[in-house]
Amino acid sequence: MKLLDKAPLIRLALPFAAGILFSEWIIVDRWIIIALFAIIVSGMICCRLFTCKQPVTALRIIPLQSFCVMLAAMCAGWFAGTCAIPDETDLNMINGRLVAARISNIEIKDFSTSAEASISILNDSAKNNIDIPAMLSIQGNDYTLAEGDWITFKAALQPIKSLGNPDEFYYATYMKHRYVIYSQYLKRDEYTKIATSSDVMTCARKLQRSLTNAIIESSMSPSTQRFLCTILLGESSYLDPDVREDFSHAGIAHILALSGLHMGIIMTIVFFILKPLDYIRLKRVKIFMAMACITIYLFITGMSASAVRATIMIAFVLIARLTYRRYSSLNSLFAAALLILAFSPYALYDVGFQLSFMSVLSILLLYDRFGKFLTSKNKSRQLLSSIAITTVATLGTAAISAYYFHVIPVLSIFSNIIVLPILPFYISIGLIHTFLLATGIEFIEFSWLLDKATWLLTAIADAVNTLPFSSIANIHMSTITLALFMLLYLLVIVFIYNINKKQYAIAILATILAIMTCDTIDQSRKPQSGLVIQNNYSSTPILCFSEQKAFLWSEDTTTTINQFKRYNAGFLSAHNINSIERLSPRQSADSFFNPPFAFINGKRMAIITETRWRHYKAAHPIKIDYLIITKTYYGNLSDLLDTFDPDMVILSGAMFDDKSEKIIQEAKHLNIKLHNLKTDGATVIYD
Repeated sequence: MKLLDKAPLIRLALPFAAGILFSEWIIVDRWIIIALFAIIVSGMICCRLFTCKQPVTALRIIPLQSFCVMLAAMCAGWFAGTCAIPDETDLNMINGRLVAARISNIEIKDFSTSAEASISILNDSAKNNIDIPAMLSIQGNDYTLAEGDWITFKAALQPIKSLGNPDEFYYATYMKHRYVIYSQYLKRDEYTKIATSSDVMTCARKLQRSLTNAIIESSMSPSTQRFLCTILLGESSYLDPDVREDFSHAGIAHILALSGLHMGIIMTIVFFILKPLDYIRLKRVKIFMAMACITIYLFITGMSASAVRATIMIAFVLIARLTYRRYSSLNSLFAAALLILAFSPYALYDVGFQLSFMSVLSILLLYDRFGKFLTSKNKSRQLLSSIAITTVATLGTAAISAYYFHVIPVLSIFSNIIVLPILPFYISIGLIHTFLLATGIEFIEFSWLLDKATWLLTAIADAVNTLPFSSIANIHMSTITLALFMLLYLLVIVFIYNINKKQYAIAILATILAIMTCDTIDQSRKPQSGLVIQNNYSSTPILCFSEQKAFLWSEDTTTTINQFKRYNAGFLSAHNINSIERLSPRQSADSFFNPPFAFINGKRMAIITETRWRHYKAAHPIKIDYLIITKTYYGNLSDLLDTFDPDMVILSGAMFDDKSEKIIQEAKHLNIKLHNLKTDGATVIYD
């Protein structure tokens, strides 16, 4: 097949990725995988030795050898994925001891500091050090800490757990794929900084942080500062979530994440500046200088995973030019993917990796098919070429975007046509201005120009989102459906490149039918009305929904509806909920809500906040289904039983451990059924 001739590394990269997936589903001892790999390789060698003198037989077994190569690559990926699984540690041997931790990454949040660290502890039995990756949540904003710092504290590690809400973002799995399975909360007086050490990664992060500080301290508007830090330096935590959501719905969110697009723009700028070297026959010098510039830019962005991916792919292409060898961009893409997955198998689960890989793959595979309709004499060729590239990239990433973000930007083609020509100028001016700011020089003209450009990009996203049918939102897709879409994408590619199209056309129709069937089954299994009492770190959200509409109540009024939608997009799309309103005191024929009393979806509840419930007295305890105790209640459980007779007590996940433990012990003593949201997850009541 022509496709395999253009990119022979497909035979290694795809099976290797499949092996990493197997390591999540099928967990076996590593020696079994090594034995399978050895058997496959030995069989290949034996076949080669026995057929080396028989050319006809050797030709016949080539397909078998190719299949064995793919099996060996799959075993290698299986082994790599197994080795990547973080080792669990006996916390009883560690907690309570004084430990030292080296910080590898710092993120300043609104009211806390999040630090990824490697805890070093002496293993008494083996007489060696054990390194335990952990996520440290530090009280307040500690600007004195930096990457490479060593701190000491008393260990009180806990396994990272997801909240347990339906259709939620699985935080524990996400952190596991970042090789972290433990976390700890530290107050400001519970740790001490003792030393500082540096390596390549920490030096890169410190340089990135210094450039970020130079941007933040400039006279540019705060929105421009945050936007520039995100798009230029990869500091995505600085960006306003509402801006990110607008760009996502407009189909231009990819410009916010460092990727091959940014590296390609940097490369184009460097080649343009160094163009005079071609006229004096110094093309090799130009390539060396271009590689150096890309490496420097990779360094100042903190060596983020997405930037590393793009740099590896560009390096393959430049090395091929440098050695005057023929190169295939498609083969370079699979080589970069194989190299990244070999060193970091869990990169396969990174959304940025999936989106960037699929978008570039779509462009390389499908653009030529679109491009043959573009004649060289056509004056509008450049515009049509941009439309074609954007179209194939959007088609290639549509399923992944729908799966993770529950939205497909319909008008992304038009928004990209407008934004992409602006982006090279924005990045060029932004880089020059950032380096000048780092040296203490600020040109007001550059700051003004970047302010206007940021406003223009934001205005384009807003304008596209206001257009009718700008995006298809509220999409829910199961993992099986996503896998079928990926299979459909593969079949379409093979259909395009293969001469015998009939059998692949039948396979495509069968896959489409399977997708429709899975989607229908998935939708029919989801109840369209019910009540959810969520687990949350700061409040106790209660969501009742029916007929595509939902009402939300929470004692914490600082959480906005938009924030709730972002955090619960999976649940809302799964149940086809289009609108959410605040649940205010109301009464109707089938419901009543006026805290502490509520009658919703046929369930009688009492919601306890502070001491308002004390104003209600009854001759006998009121029979209710659920007694919901929020974090603002400071009394005892026994005090509530004089007024209420619950079938079940539901304890807020936001309550402090000492308070919740006291109520839990009371419930056991009084033989009352209790559901702790923090440990048991959300309470879901479907009609």
